[in-house]
Amino acid sequence: MLKKSFLCGADDFITKPFDNDELILRVSALLKRTKNESVSCIGLLCNEALHKSFLYNKQEMELSKKEYELHMLLVKHVNATVPKEMILDALWSSSEGGSEGALRVYINRIKGLLPQLNIENIRGIGYKLVS
Repeated sequence: MLKKSFLCGADDFITKPFDNDELILRVSALLKRTKNESVSCIGLLCNEALHKSFLYNKQEMELSKKEYELHMLLVKHVNATVPKEMILDALWSSSEGGSEGALRVYINRIKGLLPQLNIENIRGIGYKLVS
């Protein structure tokens, strides 16, 4: 049973009957790991996943929901070209119908907020965040 649980993706295991103190210690350890994983940084740029915000040099960036999602997509694929089609699909539903013009507006807004970031336009293909 224990082996099967880990093979199915578990990272911890406790059997019944269990000691309440052990359960509390295991939950505390899990919360510590989760807390540390909720903030990821590339240089001075940090993503705080729990609050869906970005910090640059410990200052929160004022981003709209779509700007945050776009920035997150670029950060997830740092140093790789993200095709425009992928960005449009991620940011807009088919009923909203995002456009390349709207995408350029969001890219320029992020570039204006953080001129230190190097977001390259890969002509005819998409955009790349270079770290």
